[in-house]
Amino acid sequence: MLSWIRQGCRDDPLGYAKCTKLEIFPRHRTLKRLGDDGDWTQQFVALAHFADGSVRNVTDLARYGASDESCVHVDERGLATGLAKGESAVTVQYLEHAESAQMVFLEDVEGFAWNDTPENNYIDRLTHEKLKMFQILPSGQSTDGEFLRRICLDVLGGLPTIDETKRFLADKDPKKRDKLIDEIVDRPEYTAYWALRWGDLLRVKNKLLTPIGVYKMHEWLTESFRRNQPYTEFARDLIAASGSTFENLATNYYRSSTDLDDRMQTTALLFLGIRMQCAKCHNHPFDRWTQGNYYGISAFFGRLKEKKGTRPEETIVYAAQSGEVTNPKTGLPAKPWLPHFGEIDIADGVDRRNALVSWMGDPDNPYFAKMEVNRIVSYLFGRGIVEPADDFRESNPPSNGPLLEALAKDFIDSGYDRKHILKTILRSSTYQRSSRLNPLNAADDKYFSRYYARRLTAEPLLDAVSVFTGVPETFPGMPASFLAIQLPSPDVNNSFLKSFGQPERDLACDCERSTEFSLTQALQMINGDLVQRKLHDDKNLMRKLGDSESPDDTVVRTLYLTAYARHPTETELREATSHIAAQENRLHGIEDVGWAILNTKEFLFQH
Repeated sequence: MLSWIRQGCRDDPLGYAKCTKLEIFPRHRTLKRLGDDGDWTQQFVALAHFADGSVRNVTDLARYGASDESCVHVDERGLATGLAKGESAVTVQYLEHAESAQMVFLEDVEGFAWNDTPENNYIDRLTHEKLKMFQILPSGQSTDGEFLRRICLDVLGGLPTIDETKRFLADKDPKKRDKLIDEIVDRPEYTAYWALRWGDLLRVKNKLLTPIGVYKMHEWLTESFRRNQPYTEFARDLIAASGSTFENLATNYYRSSTDLDDRMQTTALLFLGIRMQCAKCHNHPFDRWTQGNYYGISAFFGRLKEKKGTRPEETIVYAAQSGEVTNPKTGLPAKPWLPHFGEIDIADGVDRRNALVSWMGDPDNPYFAKMEVNRIVSYLFGRGIVEPADDFRESNPPSNGPLLEALAKDFIDSGYDRKHILKTILRSSTYQRSSRLNPLNAADDKYFSRYYARRLTAEPLLDAVSVFTGVPETFPGMPASFLAIQLPSPDVNNSFLKSFGQPERDLACDCERSTEFSLTQALQMINGDLVQRKLHDDKNLMRKLGDSESPDDTVVRTLYLTAYARHPTETELREATSHIAAQENRLHGIEDVGWAILNTKEFLFQH
């Protein structure tokens, strides 16, 4: 290395055979440890293939890493040592080439015996295969109340009404969950909530789109989800959008990403799960993408232009007839390039973006369908099969590859129908599991042996507080009884929403939206202005119950059904009614119970 530096860091001589391919052996290895002293080691071999046909063993020159370092350690010579039961990708890099191998480490778990958990569809079958392999026992099924509350929050972004809860709990039809699933995805709240989620991804906010653009883009998203637009059409409408931002509303996609780099990176991230930004100035340090690949994808957007329209705040988006993106390394125009496909020729005068979206919708595309089904899984479970949900790379493998493949195939076969995939997941016993732990799945955080409890996000939580108290929230410039999930942008500057992680929409990903809990959030719930205002409102649910002739136990049951979609236990009922009876002012006692319910984990969490 020192000699090369002293010589002036000279480039390879002309005619030098470049490395064209990297091979690693083995590509998949499963090791089962027998006893505490069992062997969990594997030596990897890396072979570099060169353009002149030669092959060189580069095991000692390659760089190694692991996707789960708590599971396996790989030293600088390619020796992998298992550290704990589980699986991990071992990534091997040599020059600009990166490949990965899958390592699985197994050991018997004392006391493991598979239970009779139901299998409703292929999701359960493939999930159970993985759980059996690692001897992880799944949790039992959720109660009807848990399922109703969960599906309403996950799909609609809000709590069920008390009447819905009573009807569902009283329904004796064994198919009632399937019937509920069919009904719930056709409700208007579904449209509003999923438009909110994509509003985050597309950075729909006043600062980027202008107020008119925000409403135009929100209108387009809402209509797209209302009519269940096939995902391929959804992507084409956005990526290949041209014309007026007032007339072709999807063109507002290019108002939030205004330069070439942002447009390419945003499109690759949202629709392919590929994070290309690291390859702009050099080959990607943790993936297979090169600097040339970066500018090859950028070439699809190189001719995209904007101009002002004739109306205030109107923008016209169009594809110019000429214009090239220059690769700074070669100084030459970059040819349009597609992952796992290569460079393509596109005739002059043809909008290059059309070729890009046509490739995206090809059933053989290795990213497009997987990215969207993985995103839907992450919305329903709090984590994706690939996690983070938009980070598809060699060094970040799926926790269940066969399941991801099956979901993607089902999605493609359905005509890229997002409601179809949504309902398929909701019908699985995997989704309908309880969030309660058992001794054999307490450590599982990626194989879906249970439902992963998580805090409600900002807008659903505000709407839940409003439903529980019976006091709708008001937002500036919005109609009365407007839900927080219906907000077209985060520009209302609501302090409660901000405290609970409403994103600013500066980034084209879900990473801005937090579900962590903080002291500020606790203070908002304990004594914040919004909660106190609703608890003391003259027309709230607690006051109506207190002014009624309903006995205290009926009042408590109503509060529990509204908040949790379940009846109180005998202990809960006894303690709550005793507290109310002990107060001089009955209303104050009911308000105390309501305040306590609002501040429980059961209310604040999806579970």
